[in-house]
Amino acid sequence: MSTHRTLLNILKTVEYSQTLSDVANRLFISQPYISKLLKESEQEYRVTLVTRTKPIELTDAGIIMINGLQAVVDEENRLNESLLAHVNQENQPIQVAVTDPFLSDIVTDGLSKYYAAHPNQPINIKLLNDVPVSSQIDTKNIDIFVGKRLLDTNFKQIHVPDRQLCFFISSHCNYYDPDRLYQDFQYDSIKALNTHSYIGFAGYDAFQRYVNLSFKKEDVALSTALTVPTAADALRAVDHIPNSATVTTLYTAEKVFPERNFNLMPLPANILSLASTINYRNTADDAFVNIAQYIKQLLQTHDHSLMV
Repeated sequence: MSTHRTLLNILKTVEYSQTLSDVANRLFISQPYISKLLKESEQEYRVTLVTRTKPIELTDAGIIMINGLQAVVDEENRLNESLLAHVNQENQPIQVAVTDPFLSDIVTDGLSKYYAAHPNQPINIKLLNDVPVSSQIDTKNIDIFVGKRLLDTNFKQIHVPDRQLCFFISSHCNYYDPDRLYQDFQYDSIKALNTHSYIGFAGYDAFQRYVNLSFKKEDVALSTALTVPTAADALRAVDHIPNSATVTTLYTAEKVFPERNFNLMPLPANILSLASTINYRNTADDAFVNIAQYIKQLLQTHDHSLMV
């Protein structure tokens, strides 16, 4: 315990004691040490803090000393609490949630590199499947939310350009062209979906409804034959199931088929595209802002040629 805290306890205990020996017994401190500390303090400030006659009493200077020492101790306690909170905050993982099935790999890969450069900042990344309307999302344990725009004043937003989706054409498909990566969009390809099985994403009902409605406007009734956990799984399924189709992005396709033995057919924005927003907690913590800006750069870098 610091000297000024000890002196504060001694002076406070004087009010309930008859002698300095009583003070020593109450505080479990030797009486000679108490006498020595009082004498040194009185000499330093040129005042008398405690009358030595029985019963001992605080002087006016002793009361002033108590108030002053208490203010110092209170300020020290606040400082310690602030520093402890700062250390705990630095050690707490930043919670990042992703709702877009095509962004999970990009965010995970990118933030893995971010952590490698900032090992003192742990990060938790979780993929949220379907969520209710934005105003009903439970954001209590989320610091950065990538996907739908949050209608929450506790979050600030960074908009990223809408992203264009593509039909995935497997190397097993009759229309596959090994000499090119992209094929020109043709409305006949959309009409062909009436006879193809669509591979969807399990748990992404809102996204699936958007896809269904978008193609319904083009007189296409999708027949979802299979739902799978991730966008990467959907590509593997199309590669194995004849006359099947799904939508994807270049980044996802390259992750599954690094040799690029596939074709992509970009869909016009008026048919199908994805809007994403980076929502980050509105606090003074620079870590949230830094990671949110880093994610923005990731999304602008990957598949930049397919931004609408």
